[in-house]
Amino acid sequence: MKILISNAVILFTSLLICSGCGNLNQPEGFPKTASFTLTVTKGGTPLADADVTLFLESGANIIVGGKTDANGVANLTTVQGSYREVGVPEGTFKVVVNKAVDVPGAKSREEINELSPMEAAAYRREIEKKKKSIPPVVPVKYTTFDETPLLIAVTKGGATTIDVDD
Repeated sequence: MKILISNAVILFTSLLICSGCGNLNQPEGFPKTASFTLTVTKGGTPLADADVTLFLESGANIIVGGKTDANGVANLTTVQGSYREVGVPEGTFKVVVNKAVDVPGAKSREEINELSPMEAAAYRREIEKKKKSIPPVVPVKYTTFDETPLLIAVTKGGATTIDVDD
């Protein structure tokens, strides 16, 4: 199930990146979306640059997700297949939150591209080792569908704050 959720997050992210690709027609049965403000904090402090994914508790074949801004507010988009729409349908959702670990002194993408393939591979292995020694930004229990205790009720024009502290 963790692999399935990871694949869903990758698919969702890919669909967001393809924002210039144009939308297809809304699929039949696609839920009506509305504005909803979801703020993510850790210990009461806004959590910026976190990936947020919402899964309808009913099990409907849609994914809602986005990234938090500097104020911890997630800009959410609903996705079903290839179709995406800004906003969130009403309902009850499980919430998964992830945030990449920053490795101090890590090279930029441009710097890595200047390395030889062997040097780049060795560098990536070194960074992966360093990442394992850094505690996760978001506690593990909030990062997978199976373990997250986060459950929210979405209503049109509503707002809620979730805290991902231990």
